[in-house]
Amino acid sequence: MIKPVRYFLISLWSLISLSSAAQTPATDASDVLRSQADSLKKKGIKLFTINLDSSEVYYLSAAAIYQKIEDWESYIKLLNGLAVVSYYKSDYETLQSYSQKAFDTAREHLGPSHSLYQDALNNLTAYYYNKGAYSKNDRLLKKILSLNLKNTNAYKQISKTYQNLGTNAFVMNNLQKALAYQKEALRYRQKSDELVQLELSNNYKDIGLTFQELGQYDSARVYLNKSLSIVKEFDASKFKIAAINRISTLHGLVEVMMLDQKQQAAKTYAQQALSLQKDDKAFRKAFTYELLARIDKEEGNYKQALENLQNANRLAQLNYRNNSYPKIARKLAATADLYEQLQQNQQALDYYQKGLTTLAPGYALPTSLANPPADQLLAPPDALNILHGKAQLLLQLAQQSADEEQLRLSLATFHTAADLIAKMRRGVLTTDAKNALAEKSVDIYEGAIATALALHQKTNDPGFLESAFRLAESNKALLLLESINARQASGFAGLPDSLREQEENLRTDLAFYQKKILEEKQKKEKADADKIKRWQEQIFKLDQQYDWLSSRLESDFPLYHKLKYQDNTLDLPKLQQQLASSSSALLEYFAGEKQWYVFVLTANGLQVASIDATSKTDLAIESLRQFARQSPEGGLSAETYLQFTRNAHELYQQLIRPATTLLPQDIEQLLIIPDYTLAFLPFDLLLTNPVQDASAGFHPDKVDYLLEQYLLSYDYSATLWSRSQEKENIDFEQPFIGFAPSFSPVFADAVRSCTSDQLYSLRCNQSEIKAIGEMLGGTQLVAKEAGKPAFEQYAAQSQILHLATHACVDEQDPMFSKIYLADDYLSIYDLYNTQLQSELVVLSACNTGSGKLLRGEGVMSLARGFMTAGCASTVMSLWSVDDCATSDIMTNFYKHLKEGRSKQAALRLAKLDYLASANKAQQHPYYWSAFVQYGNGRPLEELSTAINWILLGALLLAGIGFGLLWGSRRREA
Repeated sequence: MIKPVRYFLISLWSLISLSSAAQTPATDASDVLRSQADSLKKKGIKLFTINLDSSEVYYLSAAAIYQKIEDWESYIKLLNGLAVVSYYKSDYETLQSYSQKAFDTAREHLGPSHSLYQDALNNLTAYYYNKGAYSKNDRLLKKILSLNLKNTNAYKQISKTYQNLGTNAFVMNNLQKALAYQKEALRYRQKSDELVQLELSNNYKDIGLTFQELGQYDSARVYLNKSLSIVKEFDASKFKIAAINRISTLHGLVEVMMLDQKQQAAKTYAQQALSLQKDDKAFRKAFTYELLARIDKEEGNYKQALENLQNANRLAQLNYRNNSYPKIARKLAATADLYEQLQQNQQALDYYQKGLTTLAPGYALPTSLANPPADQLLAPPDALNILHGKAQLLLQLAQQSADEEQLRLSLATFHTAADLIAKMRRGVLTTDAKNALAEKSVDIYEGAIATALALHQKTNDPGFLESAFRLAESNKALLLLESINARQASGFAGLPDSLREQEENLRTDLAFYQKKILEEKQKKEKADADKIKRWQEQIFKLDQQYDWLSSRLESDFPLYHKLKYQDNTLDLPKLQQQLASSSSALLEYFAGEKQWYVFVLTANGLQVASIDATSKTDLAIESLRQFARQSPEGGLSAETYLQFTRNAHELYQQLIRPATTLLPQDIEQLLIIPDYTLAFLPFDLLLTNPVQDASAGFHPDKVDYLLEQYLLSYDYSATLWSRSQEKENIDFEQPFIGFAPSFSPVFADAVRSCTSDQLYSLRCNQSEIKAIGEMLGGTQLVAKEAGKPAFEQYAAQSQILHLATHACVDEQDPMFSKIYLADDYLSIYDLYNTQLQSELVVLSACNTGSGKLLRGEGVMSLARGFMTAGCASTVMSLWSVDDCATSDIMTNFYKHLKEGRSKQAALRLAKLDYLASANKAQQHPYYWSAFVQYGNGRPLEELSTAINWILLGALLLAGIGFGLLWGSRRREA
């Protein structure tokens, strides 16, 4: 999809204000020269909307005179005006030259507090933006904003800078950040005493385009039509800026109509935009042709689409003067894509390569199809699109011709794309933008893995197999890894305590206001909109301060930046040694759009198997999950049980059997690194053999669970698991701290789930805590003692942290999932701002391993929140769990831990103990199979005394009876 083009604001009022300079009578030689300069300047202003080249000549003549008489304000204004002229001529090198000269002169003669100094800086950012240096541009804009905000009445300058920050965020796909900046720009614009309607139309247009990209088309149309209603009032032939705004607004409406499948309306708007651009030097005419080409392509009119794209390329080369410019690259990429659809592959390849070289100015490629290094490529989103298209085309050609050289070129291009993704993640992306990038990158990694495996098959070179494995690992749990890296980096990078404290305070304040908004929104129709708006404004300010602090940390403390964003690389020999020590095999899954793989790593080596996954695979996973999470109390039909046994065995055949055929005989444990929907699947439930006579109904003695064959544990990535094996010496004050809050005199039976709008007390949670406490020692906090103050006081002191309480999951906004204490709750926001160091977290409440699923990143769950807080291991539940059955399993789990078993072995034995003692009905998977163990699985040493170890807390989250009435978000068994 063509990305809507955003136009960067420069200091247009510097140009406009030229005509309002005070005129003084000519009384001496200096005044005579000033009068001459004023006359030349007026002619330049008059010619600006008619002939830019002539306007530039007059400005230069006037500027030379102002410089001679040392009228620095007039001189700098004209330099900024010349920058504007260069911008509209698309002469970005000259724009940079004039802006730099204006900046240097203003710094020397006027100082950084002067508005002309800031205007010159702002014009300089237009150069970096149009060259595609978005990260550098973001840093410079934030510097300008900090200068603007010192003058609280500089509303126009502040608005302009916010708008440019929004434009920069937009092209980097930071859409929520872009919208926040744009709304702040509008707020300051409306405060200004000099409310210029054409500038206001720009604000509306930008907000509309961002809503469009967010898929909120109704809001997009509202703002774009607001913009259009303003610019229609101006004569486009007389007001150049009005014409430009009108054209770009029409472009936005074209995009909205196309996305809304209204092709004819889109074509009408595009033709209107074209009619306003008679001259081939029109600023946006190339993009108009690009949009027309896209409409033709959607309609299957490829010949006309190609003609329009050729016009777009011709005008881009004419108007952008062959600068290394993203707009040129986009048109080249669109042309390549069209040639590929026309099966004219060589032309497509040529255009992809032209696009790459356009974005790598001055870089000499060693061969005609080589790729520039990722750090040489400007405009990363555009470069990534081109690299992906080129790599995929080379792979397709190689598959048709069995050409090994094309396979190698394809893999090299995919690797450059992967390097660029890593570079983009280290840039100015927000969390939402990083998640979106991970989602969009799945296709790239899938193609890269397929190419590497094809080369491995052709050459038998193990390096290609290792490359495929590393690529599969490259897009897993990167936000979690980054959070853990950042915590570790702050302790090793020499950060002053004052900065660490400032960062912690900002994170805490952000979490506080986000929580306040959540609580207010839960009042629904009674929510106070004014309060929410105030808190949102406060969050915007805090977020801005956090951005500035992060920029400072990463520029002033390069070691911190390096440690925080260290590459997600694996030491494979070390990982193999770690697996060998526990007789384990690692099974890492990759779920692509077309093909799934399982990589099997043992001490003996690395192997891979393709998985024959189809659309039915996801359905089977969901069906199995629905069966296991439904309480059998209402009865279990033979048909339902038959469907379960079929799904459980078919999934075993698809997911596990291809891997186990590659395993040595001595493997006892499987470490699962799931991907995509596999993160919701407890592999324990898979059936190693088909069930005979399943139609006769539920007979638990006739099923062969994978649980009985292997020890199973899980992690978010191989990198994280390997790191979790590195032991630290930590002095803990206590071996165990358990929380079992009570909430009301009313008790509830059955499940630990969110099912009503009232918190009920649990029947079994306090006895559970007491039994485990008597077994291990430590502190038992029950009833009203188990509140937030006690959590803040004790949670970080214990080897094992155990909470038996209520939990609620919000899959729409996972950061607001929460677990309850006697007097308050902890959201994931709170956990992200909590420092923990426990060895084990056991989350036995409802859905503590559930949440919103993000491709690549995994499930955004409460359990993950505890990992982010510093815990190395969790035991979590994948659905609502039975209260007292959970208590039995957990008590046995701790008994086996105390015996010196590994965490995964203790959990497996606890489940088997339960199955051995439960009656037939209670052997249903609902009662025992929800629990899985993530992270470090080492045994806990000497649980009876407090000693030194890495302890990642045991957190028993048991949620029964309560719930906020979530509506469609309600989580039930």
